[in-house]
Parts: sequence; C-alpha cells; structure tokens
Amino acid sequence: AAAGESIDFTFEAPEPGRYRIKSVMRFSDDGPALESRLDGDALSSGPTELTARHRTLSREVHWGTRHLEAGAHTLTLQA
Repeated sequence: AAAGESIDFTFEAPEPGRYRIKSVMRFSDDGPALESRLDGDALSSGPTELTARHRTLSREVHWGTRHLEAGAHTLTLQA
C-alpha cells in the first residue's frame, strides 16, 4: 500500500457488548506499517508493522476488546 492509502471494512455488531477486534493480515519483506481506527478512534498507540523477513505469511493481528453498540461499525486501515 502506498503512503496515505486506506481501506474501510464495515461489519455489524449483532448486539451491544464487548467484542475482540482482530483480523488476518499478510506479512512480507515489504509489508507496510498501518494505522488502525475503529469508528474513527485509534486502536493502538502507533502503527502496526506488517513485515516478516524472508517470507510471506498470514497472521492474526489483535487490537484488544472494545465495547460496541449494536449496528454498523467501520475498521479503517491506513498506510
């Protein structure tokens, strides 16, 4: 991903409650550093590095748990 590019993922929380926020991402030698936001709020204090030396692999990235109201939410990832 080029610097400044972003992608939004929209999902539904079926009911109010605490949810684990995670995704599966591709790590590689040239993987970007991504800023992550949920409904506009930062999920971490800094970027998530998607680099893996000498190979490409998929791995779960965890951003902890958050209280979500029922309805639509947006996870935004920005390089």
